[in-house]
Amino acid sequence: MIGRKQEVERLEWAYQSPDSEFIGIYGQRRVGKTYLVAKTFAGRFAFQHAGLAPEDAEDEEQPVAEGSREEKSSLKW
Repeated sequence: MIGRKQEVERLEWAYQSPDSEFIGIYGQRRVGKTYLVAKTFAGRFAFQHAGLAPEDAEDEEQPVAEGSREEKSSLKW
């Protein structure tokens, strides 16, 4: 991959580490984050999750009605 040498080396280091490692990959959409992981670990992992959960995706696509933000911000978890 062109221009991703440092990122690939970091992912390879974490994969080879004897300890459990966590690497969060974030950034602007459509820049190749999922592609980077898929190509770096091709055939080496059994589980993968990328993107939003279905209920989150639905919320993203719906226009926000006037006053909805105030109601949502008052919810306590």
